[in-house]
Amino acid sequence: MFKFRVDGREITAQTGTSVAAAMLNAGIHTAAPLCGMGVCMQCRITVDGVAHVRSCQTQCREGMEVRTR
Repeated sequence: MFKFRVDGREITAQTGTSVAAAMLNAGIHTAAPLCGMGVCMQCRITVDGVAHVRSCQTQCREGMEVRTR
């Protein structure tokens, strides 16, 4: 298990967990995926300054900074 931040809030995830799943598990419902397979583009977030990353297709990693707005 490790920690990363979503909109300034620290959350915990397990290795291999998608950012979307970790956010939903933490009760964060912004940028929630509709399709879960990267087609709908509704789950786009900014990861470590890189915009338009699909949260359902991106694995969590230690120390990453996620912005949903």
